[in-house]
Amino acid sequence: MKLTKTVAIVTGAGRGIGRSIALTYAREGADVAIASRTPDELETLAKEIRALGRRVLIQPADVSRQDDVQRLVDRTLAEFDRVDVLVNNAGTIIMPGDLLGTTVDAWDTMMAVNARSVFLCSKAVLPGMIEQGSGKIINISSVAGLRGLPNREAYCASKYAVTGFTASLALDMKPHGIAVNAICPGAVDTPLTGVSRPGDEKVGWMQPEDIADVALFLASDDSRAMTGAMVEVGGWSG
Repeated sequence: MKLTKTVAIVTGAGRGIGRSIALTYAREGADVAIASRTPDELETLAKEIRALGRRVLIQPADVSRQDDVQRLVDRTLAEFDRVDVLVNNAGTIIMPGDLLGTTVDAWDTMMAVNARSVFLCSKAVLPGMIEQGSGKIINISSVAGLRGLPNREAYCASKYAVTGFTASLALDMKPHGIAVNAICPGAVDTPLTGVSRPGDEKVGWMQPEDIADVALFLASDDSRAMTGAMVEVGGWSG
């Protein structure tokens, strides 16, 4: 197993990519703290993780809120005594996505959930990672954080914020033995993508497990030479 004696936090873990990452990490030996705004989904996921013989901490949280994030990290440290891997997966998109159709509230929500949460969660785990001299931060961005997409101005802005944050933080954390990388998926068959592309045929779409496999690589020692990478997976299908 690739993640024996590893403690991971996964945000947005109730469904989709986050759920798949949490299960993949548990199968590979990690104990996992799972967070989302959907407690019922977390309970279901926790049962599956325990069935794999791993410990799990459930923490309902809105990770765009600083107090929720600090509670998540404090509880994880109290339960497991360390954080080795942080997966910043929580994200949202609000339609319509074109600029004239995007309200100020929609813009603020996407920036908060997609970008502010990455800042808050990373800042909360870094003191412990710096003290232990190791750690992995994996940010789930998007191909929308690598190039512009039509009718997605606010979403692209929030995901470009994630890739820029990743590149900068990787430079700062390299001397501390902490790797910071981003995964930039194309179309993945999740409830969130269903909102942004309703009615689309899912030809060529990836499954959450495809992204979880990349997240496993970045969490494991296999990626020991990587930091500051924007790993594009699958391109933009459709």
